[in-house]
Formats: sequence, structure tokens, C-alpha cells
Amino acid sequence: MADDVLADQASARDRATRPGYEIGKGQGLTAMNDPTRGEATGQPWRGEVCAVFAAETAGVEMHAVTSAQLVAGVGMSGDRYAFGKGHYSHLWHPDRQLTLIAQEVIDDVARAIGEPIEGVELRRNVVTRGVPLNSLVEKYFAVGEAIVYGGRLNVPCRYLERLIDKKVFEPLLGCSGLNCQILRGGTVRPGDVVRPLRPGEENAIEVPVALVGKDAG
Repeated sequence: MADDVLADQASARDRATRPGYEIGKGQGLTAMNDPTRGEATGQPWRGEVCAVFAAETAGVEMHAVTSAQLVAGVGMSGDRYAFGKGHYSHLWHPDRQLTLIAQEVIDDVARAIGEPIEGVELRRNVVTRGVPLNSLVEKYFAVGEAIVYGGRLNVPCRYLERLIDKKVFEPLLGCSGLNCQILRGGTVRPGDVVRPLRPGEENAIEVPVALVGKDAG
């Protein structure tokens, strides 16, 4: 099983980064996930939290929550990865503390597979709108009261397809969301603002002890 997971992830990374690859099976980059958005216009972005989801352990259905506490260096309270009970918890990585995906991508995936799909089915913690997630790798930004660091793009896997019985692997290539570290904790709830940090705001962030000396593999 572990070998299958690694093979799927390697294949996804290869295809999503291949020159000329079209994200979303020809659907193209959504406006909010275009990495050049903001750079081309010079306009700052500002988005919002649409929904927050958690699951207590691997494989169980995720459920919407009205608010959740983001714990620095740990994860989202009530979620499987904060408990160390996620499907990939044995492959520890600090960027797996919080996962985000854009509502714009969810809409594109629904069009690509020809059937409705809800954000809860894609098993990310936070659904955003108006946030250029693909351009936030190695960037600090605020989610509600918390400050997070965009560690790496999420890579889709066949496990999710098997779990929800929908062909989402291909449409999610290159736009599967963002895996983050939580640097300053706080509450997150639907309707909260997601925004870039103000100049100098990141200087007040202290890297949690939980992130020091960990294997980043």
C-alpha cells in the first residue's frame, strides 16, 4: 500500500509539473488559482473561508464545523492529523498540519467529472474562495486569527478516489490545494478573511518547537 501511495504521488507530481500540462484536464487554471494572478495586475488579493471540515480518524466521513482551533505546530483541533490518526500520519511532515482547497477548483472538478461534488468530499480542512493557493507556496498568510506557512502544494492520490468513488484524481492534478504549517494559532470559522500578511507582520512569528528537529521527509 505504501509503495502504491508513493507511486501515485510521484506520477501526479511529474504530470502536474510537466511543461505544457493543462491543469484540470483541459479546464485550465481557475482565476483564483492562477499563480500569476496579482503579479500581472499588481492588485492584492483578499479571500474568505467558505467552510471548515474535520474528521477524527482516517477514512471516516468528514463533517463541517462552525469553528475550530488551529494549534501552532500541531494541527486543527478535532482533526485526524492533529491526533496523528490520518491516512498519511506515518509519513510525518510539518506541512500536513492544515490543508486548504479553493471552491473555484471544486467547481471545476464537478464540471470535469460531470457530477456534483462537495468540498467535504475532497477531505481538506478549509475551503477558500478568492485565494490564489498555488502562488502561496513558501509564503506566510493569515487564515482567520491564525498565521500559516504554505509549505507545498497538495498532491492528489488514488486513495481519495476509492474512498468517495468519484474520478477526481486527474482533475485535481496541479490544483489539489495547499498543505500548510500553523505558525500562530487561533480560531478559524466560515466567513473569516484569508489575506496576505501586512509588511513586518511575519517578524512577530515564532517557529513552534514542534517544528524544530523533525524529519521533513
